[in-house]
Amino acid sequence: MAAYYRVFFKEEQKLKFVWIFLFLAILSFIFLFYALFQQLILHKPWGSEPMPDSGLILVNIIIPLFLFSFYLIFRNSKLIIEVKEDGIYLRYPPQIIKNQIFKFENIEKYYLRNYNAIKEYGGRGAKAIRPKAGISYSVSGNKGIQLILLDGTKILIGTQKAQEFLMAIKKGKSKRI
Repeated sequence: MAAYYRVFFKEEQKLKFVWIFLFLAILSFIFLFYALFQQLILHKPWGSEPMPDSGLILVNIIIPLFLFSFYLIFRNSKLIIEVKEDGIYLRYPPQIIKNQIFKFENIEKYYLRNYNAIKEYGGRGAKAIRPKAGISYSVSGNKGIQLILLDGTKILIGTQKAQEFLMAIKKGKSKRI
């Protein structure tokens, strides 16, 4: 049975600009439908090295479905941050369903900082691309709480409520002393 801990802070952040994937899916469908129309109806081979009709039909189905599935994944993505009595809990469904827990006793330092998601971490999301930068959980904005764990691991958590988040960590850590 899991222990119940009081929640000091909770924030949910949704990805912005997910409509771009829907736009790309629609745009690709229009473009591919034009190619299909030209090759199957007008009997003009499409492109300098046209593919067989069956291949063109398959591509017309797969690419828009692929882009639309990305749209659905990103539309349902959200970063959920909770500061409880024992630590910081993160989830990023549907990519990370299980809580990532950073216990207060394992946090050596924490501070508020500005960051550039693209330059430092290669973009938004749950990222661990650049080892020196550490792990980033970011959805939007440029403010985050930087955690330095006892083992030297760096964790950056993007937030839209920086001061509230910081105060909740201070409250949680003070309860652990």
